[in-house]
Amino acid sequence: MNSTSWTVLSILNNVEDLNLSHNLIVNIFDHFKKFMRNLTSLDLSHNLITHVSNIDFPFLSTNIEKVNLESNKITHPSFIFIDSRNSTITDNKKIFPREILLANNTLTCDCTSYSLVTHFRTHLNAPIKGFQCAQPPALFGLQLQDLHPEDLLCEIDVTFDFCPIECKCYKRAVDQSTIVNCTAANLTRVPVIKSPSIINCTFIELHLEQNMLQDLSNAGDGWNTVRRLNIANNSFTTLSGDSLPEQLEVLDVSGNQLTEVDAALLLKLNHTALRNISLSANPWDCHCENPLLAFAVDNAARITDFSTLQCSDGQPINSATLNELCAWTTTLSFYISSAVSLLLIVCLLAIWLYMKYSLEIKVWLFKYNLLQWLVTEEQIDMDKQYDAFISYSHKDEAFVTDHLLPRLESEELNFKICWHVRDFMPGEMIASQITKAVEDSRRTIIILSLNYLESVWGQMEFNTAYLQSLEDKRNRVIPIIYQDIGDIDQLDPELQAYLKTNTYVRWDDPWFWDKLHYAMPRKRHPKHEQPTCNISMSSLNKKN
Repeated sequence: MNSTSWTVLSILNNVEDLNLSHNLIVNIFDHFKKFMRNLTSLDLSHNLITHVSNIDFPFLSTNIEKVNLESNKITHPSFIFIDSRNSTITDNKKIFPREILLANNTLTCDCTSYSLVTHFRTHLNAPIKGFQCAQPPALFGLQLQDLHPEDLLCEIDVTFDFCPIECKCYKRAVDQSTIVNCTAANLTRVPVIKSPSIINCTFIELHLEQNMLQDLSNAGDGWNTVRRLNIANNSFTTLSGDSLPEQLEVLDVSGNQLTEVDAALLLKLNHTALRNISLSANPWDCHCENPLLAFAVDNAARITDFSTLQCSDGQPINSATLNELCAWTTTLSFYISSAVSLLLIVCLLAIWLYMKYSLEIKVWLFKYNLLQWLVTEEQIDMDKQYDAFISYSHKDEAFVTDHLLPRLESEELNFKICWHVRDFMPGEMIASQITKAVEDSRRTIIILSLNYLESVWGQMEFNTAYLQSLEDKRNRVIPIIYQDIGDIDQLDPELQAYLKTNTYVRWDDPWFWDKLHYAMPRKRHPKHEQPTCNISMSSLNKKN
């Protein structure tokens, strides 16, 4: 039809039924919005119209009942209906005819049909009639009422530089997601997955089934936006929890060569948003130590193929199999629990006995040289009369009387010192008194000087104290280097060995008193207790 034809038709204001079928019309003319105010039926079937949308309506006639667009070349009808939640249902009636017939068109059901499908699912009296999919093949023959919004996909144009070359990519309008389909592409590695934001989508559904993949290494910045991952029928023997996308919700690993799952993977599966997992057709090793069994039984509702899940030997993976395989573990746990309980009772009894008879036990242990670490020095030395015995040459007595003795017996330190001038009994053998003084003292302080090294009594006192230390297995000798004693390697072998293996104190050390105090026994006498003498002696010199 041309402009002359429309000039003729424009004067037909009273026409109600207009048949323009079997022509070569390629679009719905705009003239219907200007003329024929009484038109009720328009037949445009068997023409070459390729597109119909909202812009073709409304007609001038408010009484239009039917527009027949059957047997045209329409592929993508594009209708946007007003949502009745935001306006009255009569608004759509004012725009569209009561019926728009679309039968026998090569309709493509893709994401551009989303508005039409969602409207029809909530308004069964929608004006579109005879809608039937011709493309894609998966939806061929489906009518409008049979379509689901999630089935409506649009292939992504290669100009967006998003889709891996080995795959096909689609956009799904219902959830603004991207489907990357790499099924049966002979892949040995996961292709680089780019961010879906490139095409204004929020997440990815990735299909990698029927390839030859063995791991999920991927460097793409869109990997962690993958929420649905299908890696069924590949060559996976292990699956690392760290390799899974962070936002994963659906995972299919069926048909691989998985035998066990490690604890890290189970932790990932338990602490992510995963709601659907497929695990069947893997040669799972079924033994009590394999955590898969307990995981599968505890998460049966999340495992979509739980009813077909089997061990490599054909046993079904369920609670009965788990109980059968782990029966011995239950028995072992009972015996272990019983043994632990018995051991606990024995330990509590031993603690009670020790608390009640601790002194008797420690005395017995010390007597037989057993568990010496249980016996404190204070307990061993509780019967000793002195805190320390001072061994020195009489030539160094001024140091003892002017410095050492006054400080040790001061009110601040309050140590009880055995000083031979004061505390040795008159008339007894000096050698026996030296031995008794060492035995009755918790420490023996040696004033090392050249004078001491030349003293026979000094050597005897050191040897006595040294042997007492060996017998008690306690460090009882406190050497004070009062003067330079020369090369230690030239000393008496026992004194040389002791100085090399034990700490000594130097008189010229700024920390002398602190170190000496630290080396003294911890037990102190009450401050009101003063040192006592057996018999006060005015003089008792050990010559040499």
